[in-house]
Amino acid sequence: FFSSDIIKNIGVSKVFGSKLYGDVSGANIDIESKELTGREELKISFSSGINTVTIGEKMFIPDGTNGLGFGLDKNSPITDLGQYAFENDLNPESQSTPLNSSVAISGGKKFNIQDNTLSVFLVGGFDNGYQYRNGIARQINATGGLGRDLDVEQYEYNVSQLLMGNIKYSFGNSRDNSISYNGIIIHDNVQNVSEYFGLQTSVSDDEERPTFIRRQQTNNNNLFINQLLTEFKLSDKLKASLGGSFSIARSDEPDRRQNTLLRIDGDFRIASGSAGLNHRFYSDLQEEDLAANFNLNYSLSNDEDEKNSFIDLGVDYRNTNRDFNFIQFNHDFFTQTPADRNNLDAIFNQQSLDSNTFRIVTDRGVGTNALDPFFYNGERTILSPFATGTFSIFDNTTIS
Repeated sequence: FFSSDIIKNIGVSKVFGSKLYGDVSGANIDIESKELTGREELKISFSSGINTVTIGEKMFIPDGTNGLGFGLDKNSPITDLGQYAFENDLNPESQSTPLNSSVAISGGKKFNIQDNTLSVFLVGGFDNGYQYRNGIARQINATGGLGRDLDVEQYEYNVSQLLMGNIKYSFGNSRDNSISYNGIIIHDNVQNVSEYFGLQTSVSDDEERPTFIRRQQTNNNNLFINQLLTEFKLSDKLKASLGGSFSIARSDEPDRRQNTLLRIDGDFRIASGSAGLNHRFYSDLQEEDLAANFNLNYSLSNDEDEKNSFIDLGVDYRNTNRDFNFIQFNHDFFTQTPADRNNLDAIFNQQSLDSNTFRIVTDRGVGTNALDPFFYNGERTILSPFATGTFSIFDNTTIS
């Protein structure tokens, strides 16, 4: 999710420490973004290539999304279950020239303001790439037989854009004090078309009537980070840092399309019996995160002492609010309707809905609340004072 264009270094802590959040048990990951190191810098890079597994393959992406990863509306267009108002086709778009490309621009400059320094650093980037995979998907049931034995073809397109700005003002004796701002915007988009063909016993347990499934999925992720960080040297032994951040994450899955067909006597028919076999799905996640940190560091070592001993005292605050909702429109077919799998829009339309070939139902049914999405709201608040002592007692022994 984070491009290497903005990463200075990554620290991974697999053990607990009082200065780290304890809300994730796997590891604490600290991503430090780049900043200007010299007086000035300008870098521009372009690259292009092709994934050899895509050569000779006719790549497909879901209809409605452009090459930059935009175009699909995260909000459902359906306001009436009697109106087939979906805007995007069920036939995926083909891509004839699956070229991967990348553009990155970074630059910055330091300015002297009397005895102080102002550093400005900017990064912008664009990446895209294609991937083709084929293989099998199998599932063993409780009796040891095959519940699923499908041949799989998967076409995937990934595109992302990022913009980062870093401004740092250093002042005081030896410029030991600083105030800095980091701003990061990231958009990451994945478009996927997967086709499955073979035995799917939940649809048909007759090997002479194999199942065909096409799933078209688009995932949008957007991240906005704002950080204000300060460091102050209060004395030769005492340092203080104060930081705050406000971040926004947005993730949506607009118009996921899944169609399920059976091949019967050489012809394809829409699978019936379960409305969810043919559906369109919309989801949206929004998260806002406010965080603050205060830390005092007192050194216990003398300037001539090679050992490093110190005490940290501080407090962490974090408040996170998350809202998630989804709605799924299921197509309930009354019979196994003949269909051309490469022209499903000829069946999934207003005319078929009016003629009662299928009806649209949501996971809430067809009642007055059918268009109400499923949702959850979550809030997390952390307020944690901490204290850490680190003591170098011998040349090769440190106690925390």
